[in-house]
This record gives sequence, C-alpha cells and structure tokens, in this order.
Amino acid sequence: TVDFEGGIRCSSLFNGIFYIPNPKLSMFKTSHSKQGHVHAIVEQNEHIFFCYGNIHSFYLFDTNQTHLSLKKTYLDYLHFPDNALETGLKFENPMFISRVFQTVTSAVRLDSSKTLFACDKSGLKVVNDTELDNSELAIHKTSEYFFDNNYQKWFKTKEGDYLLEGHDKFTINHSVGNFLDKVLKLFKDSDGLIWLGSTNGLFHYNPDNETVTKETKFKEFQNKRIQDILESNDGTLFFATKADGIFITSNNQITQITQKEGLLGNTVNQLIYDSVLNEVWVATNKGINVLQKKDDKWISIPKITKYDGLETPDIRQIYFYDNYLYFANNTGVGRIKVSDLNLLSVPPLLELKNIVVNDSVVSKFKNITLPYDSNNIKINYQAIRFRSQNQFVYSYRMNTGNFIWQTTTNSNITLTALPPGSYKIQIKATNVYGVDSEIKEVTFDIDSAFWMTFWFKAGILIIAVFIGYRVSINTIRAYRDQAEFQKTINELQVISLQSKMSPHFIFNSLNSIQNFILKNEPKKANDYLLEFSKLIRIILQNSDVTSILLNKELEILQMYVDLERKRLRSDFGYVIEMDQDIDQYNCLIPSLLIQPYIENSIWHGKVYSNPEGEIKITIKKEGSILKFDIRDNGIGVANAQKSRIKPMNEKHKSVGTSITKKRIQLLSELNNQISEVEITELFPNLSPNIFVGTCVRFNIPYVLKELKNE
Repeated sequence: TVDFEGGIRCSSLFNGIFYIPNPKLSMFKTSHSKQGHVHAIVEQNEHIFFCYGNIHSFYLFDTNQTHLSLKKTYLDYLHFPDNALETGLKFENPMFISRVFQTVTSAVRLDSSKTLFACDKSGLKVVNDTELDNSELAIHKTSEYFFDNNYQKWFKTKEGDYLLEGHDKFTINHSVGNFLDKVLKLFKDSDGLIWLGSTNGLFHYNPDNETVTKETKFKEFQNKRIQDILESNDGTLFFATKADGIFITSNNQITQITQKEGLLGNTVNQLIYDSVLNEVWVATNKGINVLQKKDDKWISIPKITKYDGLETPDIRQIYFYDNYLYFANNTGVGRIKVSDLNLLSVPPLLELKNIVVNDSVVSKFKNITLPYDSNNIKINYQAIRFRSQNQFVYSYRMNTGNFIWQTTTNSNITLTALPPGSYKIQIKATNVYGVDSEIKEVTFDIDSAFWMTFWFKAGILIIAVFIGYRVSINTIRAYRDQAEFQKTINELQVISLQSKMSPHFIFNSLNSIQNFILKNEPKKANDYLLEFSKLIRIILQNSDVTSILLNKELEILQMYVDLERKRLRSDFGYVIEMDQDIDQYNCLIPSLLIQPYIENSIWHGKVYSNPEGEIKITIKKEGSILKFDIRDNGIGVANAQKSRIKPMNEKHKSVGTSITKKRIQLLSELNNQISEVEITELFPNLSPNIFVGTCVRFNIPYVLKELKNE
C-alpha cells in the first residue's frame, strides 16, 4: 500500500511489514569491503565515476543503471569538468593522482598550463603540463626510475623532476614553500584570489611568489576547520566548517547558518552551487539541505534526511548529472530525480484529539461555552507523517497578547486559570523538512461569574454612589450646621463686645461732664450734656445690632469729636476723605468701629496739644474690601506708653482698642476674610519731643444694605 506521502508498505511471509519511506530514492551499496567510502564523484566519458581510492579504481553504473560495479581500468588522465577545476575541485578523502605522484585532497587551475594541488602529506604542489614529442622526451630522461603503487614507471629527468613512461604528456611537479597545514579545499574566486581552506582556518595563495598568508579579516571563523568554499553570482562567499555550520560573507557582513536556522547538521562536508536558480546545495553529516535566498536572507530547507530511509545520513559527496542528484556516504551511493525532491513538501496531517476541561473531556472544538470556574484547559493533538517518525515541532498562538507563535515538542497545550473572555487558539505542526500542516483552531468562551458581570458591577456602583451621596449630604449638612452655629456664636460675641464698647464710651463722656461741673462751668456742662444725650440716644438705638450705615457711623464720630473739642477747649483738625464710589448711605459697617482709635488719638496721642493737631480718616474701596486709614500728628505710640493719660478714675483700664481689634477679627471670620489691625508711627526717627504721629490701618468687607437683605 502507498500512503499520502508516497511511502510504500510491503508485507512478508516471516519478517512482518517493511516500510519504504521514499521509494523515489535509490541506494546502491559498494562491494569494496574495506573502503566503501566514495572519495569523489566525477563525470568522465559520458559516465559518472565514483572513485574510492585513485583514478584507476572506481565504481560505475551498468547499462541499465541498476547496479554499481567496481572497475580497474587504466585511464591516461582523469578529466575533471573545466568549471570545477577553474574554481577548485574537492575530494572527500585524499586520492592518488599519478601526475603528482601523491595523494591529493583538492586542486585548482592557476592558468592554462599550471595546476595547484593540495597534497595530503607534503603541502602544496604546482604541476606544469606541456606537449612534447618523443625526441624531446628522450633528451630529458635519465637512467633513474621507480614504480608507483599502480606499477607505473616513472623516470627522473635531468632537471630533478619526474616523467611518466610511455605517454605523450609528461608532468613536472615541485613543492611550494613549507606549508604543512592540511588543505581541504582550494578555491579561486571571481577576482582571481586563491583561497585555501585548511584544518587551521583560511589562507591565501600568491602564484607570483608562491607564498601562503593567513586570512585575518574573518575573526568569527579564523581558526576553524574550513571544509569547502563557494561563491554565488553576486560575489557572496560561503565557507563550510566542521561542527559550526556555514559562514556567509557579503558586503563585509558575516552570517552564520547552523541547526538553529534549519541546517540538518553543523558539520558541512561539501557545497554545490546552482547558478541558474541561485541555490546552494549542502551535504551535511545529517542529510542534504538547500539554501535559498528570500528577502535578502538565506534560508535553509531540508531535502534528504535519515527519514528518507538512509542507513546513515552522513553525506560526503553530492553531484548533479542528467536531472539526477547523486550523493555518497560511507555505505554507498544514492540517487534521486531532481523532480522527485519536491515530493518532500507534502504537509503533515494534524488531528485535534480532544479538550480536557477540569478533568472532563470535551469532544467538540468550536463555539464552546464554559462557566467561570472551568478555566483549566488542556488541548490534546497529534500530527501524522510516517516519514518524520513522529519528529514534529508544534506551534500555537492565542488571540491574547501579541498573537505570537510559540513552539513546543509536546503533543498538548495546558492553559490554567484563564480569565473570563473569548479565546481562539491556532495550532500547527512542522515536520523535519520544515513543512507546516494546516492550521487547526479551537474557540471557546469562559463566562463571567455573576459578581463579575456588568449589571452586578453597575448595581454595586449605583449603591456605592447612593451611599456616598447620602454620606456626603449628611457630612455637608453637619458642617453647614456647625458653621451656622459658629457664625451665631461670633455674632453674639460681636454684640457682646459692642455692649462693652457703649458703656466705655459713656463712662468717658460722663467724666467730661464731671470735669465741667467741678470747674464751675454749668452752662458748658449743660450744653455738653445736651449734645451728649443726643449721642447717647443714637448709640442706644443701635446697641442691639451688629452693623450700622457708614454715614450714621460718621455722624456719630462727628458728634463725638465735637464733644471732645468742647471738653478739651481745643479746636484740633478733623478730616474725612472717602472714595466717591463708596455708597455711604447703603454701606454697612460695625457700629462704633472707628471711635476707639479716634479716642486714642485724642487722649493718648495728645493731638490736641499740637498747635497744628489733626485727625484724618481715609476710606477707600478696593473690590469687595473697604480700607480704613486713621492718622494723627500727636505724640505717637511710644511716647503715649511712657506718659499714659488715663481718665480721672485711675482704676479704669482702657479696653476700647483691644475690643475693636477683636471685633475686626471676628468680622473677618464671619466673612471668610483675613484682616489685621496695623498700628505704626508715621515718623519714628524724629526726636521724642516732636510729634511723630500715629497711623492705624485695617480692612473690613464692603457690604451693601440691599445685598445683605437679599
């Protein structure tokens, strides 16, 4: 029977079933028991010669091309293809060449008459072939001669070289220098440069002076064993190594191809170049590859492996002839048509076996719906390709992440703790020839738990927002109630301070009336009492409110100043300057706010003692702020502290300014503003006996009656 890959199964009577993985490939064993390894494959006289020791011992196909037979026929010369000798030919094992009288590993033609040979044991030799007739031949002969291993007679010439008896061609050979490294390949590139691939790295040969120098440019493989050298059409050089794959040099860049890049084996025995298809055929210790250039990159494709039925895949020689690929290993010779090499691209079959979900087997592979807790999944699969003998590389990728292929040699994929969502998994198998199978897909959905659904989360969010809203409302309400409570306390404190303010002023006024009576000035006391009663009536009318209209406050101040002028019998100046944009008939200020500072200017600042004494009040509006500036040209703060003028009652302590300061601070807190009372001397550097003056500044909110009512 024949399988889908073309492999054949044959039954037997007593030995079971035999499998022929690649019937297109034919193998031929060599009969030479000791030396079955073919050293060279050469085309000669329209035949393919498989040489195993020297040019006079070779295998040849019979007429029907079905058997190999050993021939021992004398050939005058073994003619290699001109293109092979021009660029450099290579023998897998050293071969005895009569013209050199030595075993040779490689050869390259230097010019039309000279050939450079790499000898196995004595380094390099240059061979010069010349056409001579018999008479000229006799002149050079001497009586000295010897026989080689093939019983051929060699004469020594007078020049000290060797001449083969009985031929119209003779060979003169001589050694080159003292190069002792074993040369495995001689190669001449398109520039005429001759390369030597040796067991100790790369060398160059100069035919002009017959010298050898080491190549030091390619440090990556400077001392590696170079087994073969090749050049492509575009000048790219390929260097085959033992155990390190192939090094490719182009435009001063070096690329290495090993098993990681698809090469079957890292030991490369031979390279063959197909100039028509621009392909490099590679004989390795594990089969045959071909290098093809795609997108400026050389990729490696397996062609013949151990899975094709080879007894040993260690390929030493490859050769193309008459639409066949011939290759040799240490067990014989193989042959396959070039057209049959493409049959290796048959893709493997990939079968999805089953899916295991939480230890339960699921038979289908599409549109699977699983609960949230069934998220441990194992996918079992198996590729089938008889020729690969179960040697596959599997690749898979998921629609999560970057959807990148991941590789494994296992025939299953295990996915654990998958989160809810929709999944698509793609799987493919790659055989030993690098051919991919059809991509298989597995799709399934993992449902979310009810507490992970949108509606559950939305409900929780709504409840949280509602609770947060209620908490915020209650918190705001508590803070608002607390603020209102604090505001009420502050207003009560203002009223309390105001109630203290009124008795203080009344006490000072009564002192003045008392002075008039004691001085026996009843008329002045009577006039003063009348004006005082008017002032007291106004003060008492506003004693139960925290604020008063600005014009009323100024009217009270005017009445107070007039009373103080009469009491002190002094006509000191009193001036009020106010911005025109201040609506004094609707502007509300705390009652008796300015009076304590006017009182300080009169009593403590002694403004009345200055012949040019004056009290000046400046009121300005800046935005929502009302700025007060109260100035006098009295004795100043420092002098007032030294000679403090107190009322007649020595036990009384003036608290007007301190109360007013507290009132301003409370007023600021009630209106969320900051205002400090600033008291400075106008001219502090003047002499203490001179009127240095005092300045009082403070701010209060600019509040209109209409707005407050609103």
